[in-house]
Amino acid sequence: MCDTGLLSRVFLAKSPFLKAYQTALEQYQETISTAVFIELQHWLLIQCGLAMPISRAEYDRHRKRLDNYIVLNSDGVSEQALEVARRWPDTGVGDAYTISTALVFDVPVFTLNSKYFERVKGITLNKPANYQELLQRTRRT
Repeated sequence: MCDTGLLSRVFLAKSPFLKAYQTALEQYQETISTAVFIELQHWLLIQCGLAMPISRAEYDRHRKRLDNYIVLNSDGVSEQALEVARRWPDTGVGDAYTISTALVFDVPVFTLNSKYFERVKGITLNKPANYQELLQRTRRT
């Protein structure tokens, strides 16, 4: 399961994020949480309003791509998200739902912001061989 930070860079075809994502797809299905779906929809709208916006065709292509992801959701995720928020109040809504989705569905998470995920028992993080390079590139993009 991927988070918003990674997928936004994949949607913009930024290397090496795209390559790491494609490598992950050799093992995993394209899976996101409900929160990531909502965040990416919002992110796409913001991209349309930038000084150098994405085109309408790009927006439509990415929007259709979102519909093809497996979106994991259940009532148990909301309940788990409440527990995450109570335990770690500094965790944002999107991360709380992504953490909870990973716990409920027992799937690994591919994130570029592991700070909030590493402290949760039961979370498995997907860290490709070039993970440190990806983290360094997030500071420049």
